Amino acid sequence: MTALTQLIGKGFEVGADGDKILISPAAKLTDETRQWIHNHRSELLAELKRPTIPPHALLVRVANLLGCSGDYLLEQGLLEPCDLEEQAHTDPLVIAEGIHLDPRWIHGRLS
Repeated sequence: MTALTQLIGKGFEVGADGDKILISPAAKLTDETRQWIHNHRSELLAELKRPTIPPHALLVRVANLLGCSGDYLLEQGLLEPCDLEEQAHTDPLVIAEGIHLDPRWIHGRLS
């Protein structure tokens, strides 16, 4: 699991502004989480600075990683069109890992 996936899995929204990592909600950050972010700063910035992918291409890549169709992901509410635009900089593997952790995902579909 990537550093970015771990933070997203804990309910944080993560972004970057240059070399600054943006985390929300800030009120949810603990000293332990802040230290973890500090220790994984380089990895987080590398993940956040990936080039953007057009929404349709991102949907296809995530669906291929999960072994399903993009339509399935949209119909099940596992991805929304706005997600595809907001996560255009995110590695498709990170998104697929997040979906795999979602309780709505049918267990065993990801090999």
